[in-house]
Amino acid sequence: MTTRSIVRRALNAAVATFIAGAGVLAFAGVAQAAPAAVAPVPAGVGGDTCPSQVLDVAILIDTTGSMSGAISAAQRTAIEAAQKIVDAGGKVALVEYRDRGDDPEVRTATDFTSDPAVFQAATNTLTANGGGDTPEASLHAINRALSDLKWSTGSARSIILITDAPYHDPDEINSAETTATTVAALKAANTQLFPILTYAGLRSDYETLVNGAGGSITTLEGAGASVDEIIKQVIDDVVSRPWVRFVPETFSAGAGESVALPTESGADCKPLEVASWSWEFVDGGPETTDTDTGTASANYATPGTYTVRVTLTTVDGQTATTTTTVTITAPVTPTPTNTPTETPTETPTPTASTSIPPTTPAAAPSPSATSPALANTGADGEGALIAAGIAGAALIAGAVLLLARRRSA
Repeated sequence: MTTRSIVRRALNAAVATFIAGAGVLAFAGVAQAAPAAVAPVPAGVGGDTCPSQVLDVAILIDTTGSMSGAISAAQRTAIEAAQKIVDAGGKVALVEYRDRGDDPEVRTATDFTSDPAVFQAATNTLTANGGGDTPEASLHAINRALSDLKWSTGSARSIILITDAPYHDPDEINSAETTATTVAALKAANTQLFPILTYAGLRSDYETLVNGAGGSITTLEGAGASVDEIIKQVIDDVVSRPWVRFVPETFSAGAGESVALPTESGADCKPLEVASWSWEFVDGGPETTDTDTGTASANYATPGTYTVRVTLTTVDGQTATTTTTVTITAPVTPTPTNTPTETPTETPTPTASTSIPPTTPAAAPSPSATSPALANTGADGEGALIAAGIAGAALIAGAVLLLARRRSA
C-alpha cells in the first residue's frame, strides 16, 4: 500500500469521525430546539355574556261585581300583558280574588306558564260577581299569590294587580294581613307590585304598598293614552326592572369570622347607576362593614342561621331587593395531643462469645450508561462534541502520517 493510499484512508476516517460527531450534535440540537406544545385557548373566552334573571309575573284580577263593566277590558289587558311577558322570556300566572265570604275569595286560575294559550284559556273562565262593600281582599290575594304560586328560585318577581277598589286594612279574611306585613312579605320574597287602577283617585290607597315593596302605579282614568300604550309602559317597567342577587345564593362562616356578602345587579343587560345601598341584618346583631356598597361584610359571634336583606336604589328612583341566609358554625378547637416520651434503648456490651459480623463495603455505583454526548444537549455539550470530533480526526491523521514516514524511511 502506498503512502498516498494510507493518507487518503486516514483522512477519510477522520472525516467520517467528524461527520458522526456532527450528526450526534445535530440530533441533540433538534431534540433541544423542539418547541413545547401550545396550550389550546379555552372555547368561549371573550364571548358576549350578560347576567340576567328569570322573570316571573303574577297577574291578579279583581272579579267582584263592580268590575262587571270592566272585566272584559281586564281580561284583554291581562292577555296582552302575558303575551309581552312571555315574548320577553318570562312566565305568567293568573289569580282572581274577591272579598270575604265570596266564592271564591281567592283562586289560582293558572300557575306560572310560558304558554300564552294556557294563560288565555284560564283568563276566559273569569266572571265578575259578589264583593259586597267597596274595599276588597287585595292584601289577602297578594299574600296568597306569594305563598301558593310556584315561583322560580332566584327569579325577578312582580305582581300586576288590576282593580277598581281600595282594600281592607287589616284584611277581613285574615286580620293578620296588614299593609305593613304585606310590604314585609313582598320584600322578603323580592317581589315588586304594579297596580293598574281604573280610577285615578285610588292611587293614594296603594302608594304605601308600592313605596315599601317597589314597583309603580298606573291609572287608566285620565291617563291620556290608549290602553295598549298603558300596558306597554307597565310591561316595560316590569321587564326592565332592576334586579340584584347574592353571589353565591347563601353563605357560611365560623363564629367570629368575617364573611363578605357580594352581590351583582343589572337591568336589561346593562349596569345600574346605583344611588344608594341599604343593608338589613335581620337577626344575629353582627359587626358590619362596607354597608354603603354592594359587598358588605358581617361578623357573627354566635352560631346559627341568619337573614340578610339588601335593597339598591337607582339614580332614577327604582329599587330592587334580595335576601340571603348566612349559616354560622362554632369554631373548631384543635384537640391537644400528648407527645410520647422516647425511652433510650440500651446498647448491649459485646462478650467474648459474641461474633461480630464483618462490615461489607458498599458497592460502588456503576457508571451511567448514558452517553455524555446524548445526555448533555446544552451549549457546553455542543462545544464538547465539536472539540471531540476535531481532536479525534487530528489524532488519526497524525498517526497515519507518522506511520507513512516510518515506512518510507
